[in-house]
Amino acid sequence: MCDKNWEQIGNSSYIVCNYPTPWIGALKACQNMGAELVKIETEEENTFLFNHQTQRSQFWIGLTRGPDNRFYWSDGSRPGYTKWASRQPDNWRQAEHCGHVREKRDYWNDLPCNTIVPRFVCEKRK
Repeated sequence: MCDKNWEQIGNSSYIVCNYPTPWIGALKACQNMGAELVKIETEEENTFLFNHQTQRSQFWIGLTRGPDNRFYWSDGSRPGYTKWASRQPDNWRQAEHCGHVREKRDYWNDLPCNTIVPRFVCEKRK
């Protein structure tokens, strides 16, 4: 399910879980390990996760839409850095409330939270 070892980069440790699950399942799995779904704060972090950790496959990140229709990280903070794909987030059919990184591209997209995505990344911060 999850890689055996956490990889330390700067003030964070990451682990990739190759387990198809909806967003809430990914969040709970991370929290059960004392972590959160990844909170991407820089272009370098986004590129590292996409290229080196996930084999360029889509994965859940810790973004979810709040009642004010804005996105928040699972820790409640607002994103400073974002990398939404063109015309995203679009909340298609008013049903896309969770964030993921797209397959074969390192841009973000919003999806229905009950979508099964093949992997997710957890992050522990110091």
